[in-house]
Amino acid sequence: MVGNTPSQVSQWLSDQFGRVFPDWLKAMFIGQSIVTKLTFSENAHKVSRQNGHFVAPAIMLQSDEFPNSANQNRIVDAWLPKSVFLERSIEAPISAKKNLSKLVELDMVRRTPFRPETVFWITGKPEKTASGLRIKQWIAKRTYIEELRKRASRSGFRIRKVFIEGEPNQAPIADFSDLVTPNAKRWKLLNGALALVAIGLAATLWLYPAWQASVERVRLQESNTEYRAQALALRQEVDALRSREMERAAFLNVIYNRPRLSNTLRSLTVAMPDNVWISNMNFSPERLVASGEVSGSAAQLVLDLSKRNEFVNPRLTGPVARAGNGAERFELTLDLMGVK
Repeated sequence: MVGNTPSQVSQWLSDQFGRVFPDWLKAMFIGQSIVTKLTFSENAHKVSRQNGHFVAPAIMLQSDEFPNSANQNRIVDAWLPKSVFLERSIEAPISAKKNLSKLVELDMVRRTPFRPETVFWITGKPEKTASGLRIKQWIAKRTYIEELRKRASRSGFRIRKVFIEGEPNQAPIADFSDLVTPNAKRWKLLNGALALVAIGLAATLWLYPAWQASVERVRLQESNTEYRAQALALRQEVDALRSREMERAAFLNVIYNRPRLSNTLRSLTVAMPDNVWISNMNFSPERLVASGEVSGSAAQLVLDLSKRNEFVNPRLTGPVARAGNGAERFELTLDLMGVK
């Protein structure tokens, strides 16, 4: 809650990151100059360096000019004593906690002769009381801070930020970083862009194998699908070839194993006794129908043929008639059983 200065939240975040990274790293990558702390003491008679920071006489806060210093153009953060500032205490209800900054500014305009554009101001952390909240406000005239910066600049000190001594966790009441380091934003943008490029390259190098594996997986899936389709087509082709082969084998089996007329005639000639005369014969692979005459008994002829293995189920399928010469006319049917 600082007049014309960064908010306490942003300043707190900046301070936290500032503690993590060393000054040389911040100077190199975000354009922030290396800064030394400058304090003021009643016991000091000249500017000296103690414990890594500068200590100046307190009289310099009111004198017209700083003494000459060997530290030419040194950037410092000035910690001014509380006596330099106007300290106020403001009471506020609990409900005004979200708008404390506006409330404090309005109270300053109403109860003091100062206007926001003529001063730097900051508030401390609100404290709970029995009736509400108590907030401390510190005010410094802009003209005083500007004159202090000019006097310090003539002595070789460039004030970047102004802090309140005794408030170590407080944000600066005034921040002149843009004036002290005008190229800091450019450095931040440049290094931010370079950082994004580096992060992008690192992410690319890190994710590229996974992306390549994903592409390869998709390609393998497509190849697997294609090979499955080919295997299915080949399986159907093999089944068709096997079916044709089975049909061919069955056809050849019929061709080679079916009864032949010549073999059937030969077997029938051997089987028939001499007293049989065949006058008509009807042949098929399944049966043989023969008509003729026998000087003996047609029934006996059937019995004789049933004893042979070449024929199955010999039987008379027509009427038996007596011829003029005393022979019997018959019609005989034989089932063929692989007669070759």
